Amino acid sequence: MNDSIFIALVEIRPQTGCDLDPDKVNGAYTRCYVRAASRNQALQRVRAALQADHFEVVEIEWCVDSEATDWENPDDPTSGEMIAQARDIGEVVYGEFHSWGHEAPDATNRQN
Repeated sequence: MNDSIFIALVEIRPQTGCDLDPDKVNGAYTRCYVRAASRNQALQRVRAALQADHFEVVEIEWCVDSEATDWENPDDPTSGEMIAQARDIGEVVYGEFHSWGHEAPDATNRQN
């Protein structure tokens, strides 16, 4: 299979039914790792997975082919593990969630 692994940095907001409690978590950033034939396909798959997991996609900051970048820290095994997992299972894999609550200075009011 000639698919690449794409990495997307996504700002999300949990909705009702999400594993992150929307009453406590106003938003989060996470990296999503996905095997896809193109950037557009990767973006579609990331959006679909997040929606299925009850996240509102606020913004996709960027989406890059993991082989076409050299900005990842080569001493950090996390990215390599996520890339391998995305390649093995063929599903969107979420990295660590960096979240904030409703009291955060930049938090916006949740819209249901």
